[in-house]
Amino acid sequence: MGLESIKNYLKTEMPKWPDLYHLFWIFVLISFVGLMAETILSLPIDGYWKRREGLVWGPFSPIYGTGAVLFTLLLYRLRDKNCILIFIIAAVVGAAFEWFVGSSMERLFGFVPWSYIDQPLCIDGYTSVGMALIWGTAGLLWMRLGLPVVWKFIDAIPQPVARFATIFFVIFMTLDVAMTLMAFQAWFDRGSGVPVETPVQQFFAEHFSDEFMDTRFETISMYPVLAHR
Repeated sequence: MGLESIKNYLKTEMPKWPDLYHLFWIFVLISFVGLMAETILSLPIDGYWKRREGLVWGPFSPIYGTGAVLFTLLLYRLRDKNCILIFIIAAVVGAAFEWFVGSSMERLFGFVPWSYIDQPLCIDGYTSVGMALIWGTAGLLWMRLGLPVVWKFIDAIPQPVARFATIFFVIFMTLDVAMTLMAFQAWFDRGSGVPVETPVQQFFAEHFSDEFMDTRFETISMYPVLAHR
């Protein structure tokens, strides 16, 4: 495939504004692809396969899916504009989003999901100028390369399959996110010394025990004292 063919392929006919159907599948697909990419790219640094899932069920990291949706919505009308403009907006939005997620997890649950405290010009340890540059690059590549390819892939799914898969994943992802938030709350309560007494507490202690949560969310450290609700 020559350069001209690649350019023509990436010139996907897209609507004036993305619809909920495509945005949902962008969230699901990039939650999966982002997790796989992070796991593989982090292997040389970690030295072993580290669990990096963001939900209690399935191979998904919703921070990537949410980031892709956010970039799509904010940069959609700029996707054919100046690369520098796209890069700058993506860098600011990505860094702000990363800081918001990290600081929110700390305030709500005392979780430290990642830390850039050793990087120069970091902000509260949850983002930095270096990460902003990475987000800017990711946003530019997503709008120019990733989004057209993913859009074509979504459109290529046969309608009967698409309808069934969409209904299934809407239900599954909704339950997955809800169960994850409740499992985080139960994990936080146990770490804070709250007795396991109610049937709900017992359910989460049995099915989403401290051992399960520590293994599933291997990159997250929990310090209940950091929570400020």
